[in-house]
Amino acid sequence: MIGIIVLLASIIACTQLIASARAGIPVYRSTRPIAQGESLGPHNTVIIDARPESTAYLPGGELPSDAQATINIGAGELIARSAITTEAQKNRRNIVISVSDGLPDTVTPGTSLELWFVPNQPIGTQEAPKPSIVTKDATLVKVLGESGILAGQGSLRIEVRFNVTDISKILESAHGNGTLSAVPVGL
Repeated sequence: MIGIIVLLASIIACTQLIASARAGIPVYRSTRPIAQGESLGPHNTVIIDARPESTAYLPGGELPSDAQATINIGAGELIARSAITTEAQKNRRNIVISVSDGLPDTVTPGTSLELWFVPNQPIGTQEAPKPSIVTKDATLVKVLGESGILAGQGSLRIEVRFNVTDISKILESAHGNGTLSAVPVGL
């Protein structure tokens, strides 16, 4: 009788061990081909348990209601975080710029920034140039460091994310006759 109980206990323990080893994490998978720009939802995705060995895939329950595909997704593919966007993200762009004054040590990726343009002082004038705001809605993506001929002169290359409506102002300022400064908001 004791032998049968030990045998049944070992079978149950072995079955649970194998089941837990096979278990995965819930992630999204496409149920059919999805075209770039198409909305994502229950009509074309399903949550499955998988072992993707990466955090690059969108976990189950985290699909935004206004999600859209940024690339073509094949039928049965796991959906990567980078393969989706939302309406708010669609109107944002990234650009690398050089700022003249560096950034405080407390600034980290995700910090909100204002970008200011300071024109160079015209030759022969005594009046200091007036700074003007380029955008109040930039976000620091990452700091790339000093580089090129400006290295060591206080110029810093940063990647920022901003609203698409500010593209012309930012490009004009970045290539204009003056300098850009990034000012952290709320720090």
